[in-house]
Amino acid sequence: MLDFFKQASGSNTIAVAPAPAETVEVRLQINGQEHVLKIAPWVSLLDALREYVGFTGTKKGCDHGQCGACTVLVDGVRIN
Repeated sequence: MLDFFKQASGSNTIAVAPAPAETVEVRLQINGQEHVLKIAPWVSLLDALREYVGFTGTKKGCDHGQCGACTVLVDGVRIN
């Protein structure tokens, strides 16, 4: 069975999953410079920094937030 389609029980109707959300505007202040991004709501901060801002020094380690490789500081507070 496909994730996007589901047979409704007891009828010939096929329910279709809702379309993914459009992009959202995100404003980031990074090293004193403002960046305005239009990204999908599920894009992580790490992926936004690498793919949209070009900060490729930011590395993905375990992809679960446990190893610390994706830790960033937001107003001096550690976030991962």
